[in-house]
Amino acid sequence: MDRRSVLKMSGIAITGTLFTSNVSAKGTNSSLEEIDQEVFEAYNDGGNDAVAEVMSDRDLEYNHSSKSRTLETDKSDSSGVQIQGHYTEGSSDISIYAFDDPEAGDRIRVQVIANIDGLDKGAGYANWAQDVISVTYDTSHWTNVGESSLRINPGDIGSVDLFPGSIDGGGLAAVVDLDLLPEDGFNVLLAQSLSNDSGTPATVYGSYIHSWAYNPTQVKVESISGGAGPVGVSFNGPLEYDWPLTEDESTDGLI
Repeated sequence: MDRRSVLKMSGIAITGTLFTSNVSAKGTNSSLEEIDQEVFEAYNDGGNDAVAEVMSDRDLEYNHSSKSRTLETDKSDSSGVQIQGHYTEGSSDISIYAFDDPEAGDRIRVQVIANIDGLDKGAGYANWAQDVISVTYDTSHWTNVGESSLRINPGDIGSVDLFPGSIDGGGLAAVVDLDLLPEDGFNVLLAQSLSNDSGTPATVYGSYIHSWAYNPTQVKVESISGGAGPVGVSFNGPLEYDWPLTEDESTDGLI
């Protein structure tokens, strides 16, 4: 078994900060599912600038953070797909949005969006090893409430589904299974409402782990650990490599 954890920061770690202080939502008649969908569509079309327009149009006061290291990559002019390769951390990004859940005053809505890009066609099989996207936290402060939202774009390259097992320590995670590797990269969203149980601010963590295998032999997620720290993932077979996108921030000012 090959143990991998985002606490191992080999290579370049790309981070997106979630700071939910001073975040609130004014009145809205839309369901959370509709908001999540509109935000994700906007991100797919125009990135964070387009999402800002959605938030403004919906009269939502929100907080957003995104941080990446952008390196030059040799991209093909084609928008085709590959069956071999993996993506690079230096060309990928993570964005986190937070606003008050309009369905309850003691909740926040957290949206984690990962943009995975920079396809390296040379080695490895990202479609033969699973990825993970997650929100983790200290269970003495936060609890999952209501339904989560899961999205992937392009929609025909694979699937994103909630991890069927428990998350040791607290949190929510989904497994990303890629069948094809778009040359222009792909986006994934995980959104979840969290109820604050302690009445005091507490840190929330958003993460994405991208992995790939040596050979075309399926390597699956075996277990996931969360809690008051970045997500940790164990796989049921050997990987060539994996890299994390993760960051944490306080919620001072919101709770």
